[in-house]
Amino acid sequence: DLTGSPNRMLDFSAEADSSNISMGGILFAHNGQKVSLKIHVIGCDGGEARYFVDGESSPALPPQLIASADQTLHAAWTSDGDRHWIRVEVHDASGRLILLGNPVYVNWHSPAPRS
Repeated sequence: DLTGSPNRMLDFSAEADSSNISMGGILFAHNGQKVSLKIHVIGCDGGEARYFVDGESSPALPPQLIASADQTLHAAWTSDGDRHWIRVEVHDASGRLILLGNPVYVNWHSPAPRS
């Protein structure tokens, strides 16, 4: 929480097949496999959840509006089989960053991609 508020919370997890990991965890997803993303936010109504893949916004994961004080949001991302990290930020209605989540890592236990 970048504002120091004790009333806000962000929890982020990802699932592929039967594997479910939380922020900071590693998930394996084959090329073409759907990864289900889940965000639970508290105290952020009127704000927006924004996804970042490898530090960049992705058209495959558009921002989601947060309509209630305690809300769970779902999104899906398709793996290309390479290493990635996916992170979530929560911005308030004015666009100010208020919550910053740790990433989930996809395929970080597999061999590094070749350049």
